[in-house]
Amino acid sequence: MVQLSTLLGKESLLDVFRQVEMPALGCLALLELNGIGFSTAECETQKHVMQAKLATLEAHAYQLAGHAFSLTRPDDIAEVLFLELKLPPNGDLNGLKNKKTLGYARRTTAGNKVKLAKQFSTTKDVLEKLKPLHPLPGVILEWRRITNAMTKVVFPLQREKHWHPLLEMERIYPVSQTHTATGRVSFTEPNIQNVPKDFEIRMPTLVGESPPSQERGKRSAQSPGMSTDSSSCGFVMYSSYRTEL
Repeated sequence: MVQLSTLLGKESLLDVFRQVEMPALGCLALLELNGIGFSTAECETQKHVMQAKLATLEAHAYQLAGHAFSLTRPDDIAEVLFLELKLPPNGDLNGLKNKKTLGYARRTTAGNKVKLAKQFSTTKDVLEKLKPLHPLPGVILEWRRITNAMTKVVFPLQREKHWHPLLEMERIYPVSQTHTATGRVSFTEPNIQNVPKDFEIRMPTLVGESPPSQERGKRSAQSPGMSTDSSSCGFVMYSSYRTEL
C-alpha cells in the first residue's frame, strides 16, 4: 500500500484514488449485494410484444420477397436481395451499371443451388444503403434489432433472476468489473451494459398475445422487468423500453 501511495503521489492521483475510486468501490459492493429488482410479469409482457412484432416482420419480409426464406442465414438474405430483387451488391449503387454476372449464384438443371463464388455482404451498413431502394432491407434491419434485444437482454435477464425470500421478490445480482483500461465500470452475469438506453417498438395493431400491453396502450417503461433505486450510491441506473400499440 505504501508503494501504491508513492506511485499515485508522483502522478498527483492520490486524492482521486481516495476521494473517487475507493468510495465508488463501496457503492459498487452495495449494488452487488442489494441487487436490482426484477419483474417477471413485466419481462414476459415485453417478450410477448417483441415476439409478436418479430412474427409480423417475418410475414412482411416473406410478402416482399414473394416466398419464405431464413432471416438468420446471410446466404439466403443475399440471394433474395441481390439475385432475386436485383439490388446492387454490397450496397454499391455503381454496381447497377456493371453487367458482369461472375460470382452470382446459379441453379443447375436439377434445381440444386450452386455455392456462391462471391460473398455478398448483408451487414447493417450495407442494408442501410439499400433501404431507399427497397423496403425489404429495412424490415430485415428491424427484425435483427429486436432479435438482438431478445437474445442479449431479455433471455439473459430471465436466466439470472433469483428469488429473495425476505423481500419476496425476484432480483438480479450483477458482478461489477473495474479493471478496464479506460476506467469504465462494466457488469457481467448479466451484461447490464447491453441493455439499450432507448428501445422503441412500433405496433400498428393491437397484439393479441400480450393482453397486459393492450390495457396500457402507449406507455414508457424501464428495461424488461428491471428497476433499481441506487440513490444511496449517488446514481440511478436504468434503461427505458417504450412500447407503442
